[in-house]
Amino acid sequence: MDLIGLRIRNIRKLQQLTLKETAKGIISVPYLANIENGVKVASFETLMHIAKRLEIPEEALLLGHEDLNKELLQE
Repeated sequence: MDLIGLRIRNIRKLQQLTLKETAKGIISVPYLANIENGVKVASFETLMHIAKRLEIPEEALLLGHEDLNKELLQE
C-alpha cells in the first residue's frame, strides 16, 4: 500500500472527515478512495489540494517522518 495514501486516510480519519468531505471540489470520491488504497497515484497538484483541505503542510504527505511512517504501517 502506498504511504501517501495511508497518510491521507489516517489524517482524514483523525480529523473525522468523510471521503466525500475531503474530496469535495478536488476529485471524485472513488478516485480519493483509490488513492488511499494505493490503486491510483495522485498528481502533485491534487496532493497539494488535499493537504490544504486537511490543513496540513504539503511535506507531511510527500515526505512524512520516520516515526509517522512506522505508525501508519502498523495500522
